[in-house]
Amino acid sequence: MGFESVLAGDHIVLPTDGTTQYPYTATGAFASPADEPFLETLTLLGYLAASTRTIKLGSTVIIVPYRNPVVQAKMFASLDVLSHGRLICGVGVGWLEKEFETLGVPYAARGAMTDEWLAIFKVLWTERDPAYHGTYYRFSGIQFWPKPVQQPSIPHLGRRPYTARPAADGHIRRLLAYDTPDP
Repeated sequence: MGFESVLAGDHIVLPTDGTTQYPYTATGAFASPADEPFLETLTLLGYLAASTRTIKLGSTVIIVPYRNPVVQAKMFASLDVLSHGRLICGVGVGWLEKEFETLGVPYAARGAMTDEWLAIFKVLWTERDPAYHGTYYRFSGIQFWPKPVQQPSIPHLGRRPYTARPAADGHIRRLLAYDTPDP
C-alpha cells in the first residue's frame, strides 16, 4: 500500500457530555463521540508490531503523564524490541481535564510531569544502573532491561520543554520535529 507509518491516538476515557477544551476547533468541541471505541494505544501498537514487518509504528501523541513513568518506559522499550526498532513515540501533555481527573493525575502539573517522565525515559533507556530523583518520581538501585533497539533512544516527536507554556493553556504539544534526548 505504500504507507510509511501507522500512528495511534491516546484517549483512555471521554466525557459523556462532550468538551469545550479541544484546542483545535473554534468551539472547543472534540470531533469523536464519547462512545468512540479508542483502543489503548500501547496495546494496539503491540498488536500491530506482531502483525507487520516493516511499517513504522507509533503514537500521534501519547499523553505522557497518564501512565507510571517506569512502566511506560518499559512498555515503549519492549515495543521497540518486539518491533525490531520500528517505534516512534509522539508525546504530549494532554488537554482533556476530565480525563486527568478520572485517572487521578494533577492537570495543573501535566507539563512538569511530562518533562520529568521524559527525563526518566532517557535514564532508563541509556544508563546501566539507572537512578532518578525528581519532584514527582524517584528510584535507585534497580536494573532496567531490555533497552530499546534504537539508541540512544526511541525517536520521540514533540516540543520541549513542556513547561515552557502555562499549564492551564490546554494545548497539546503537537508533533513538530524528531527530538531524541541528549546522550
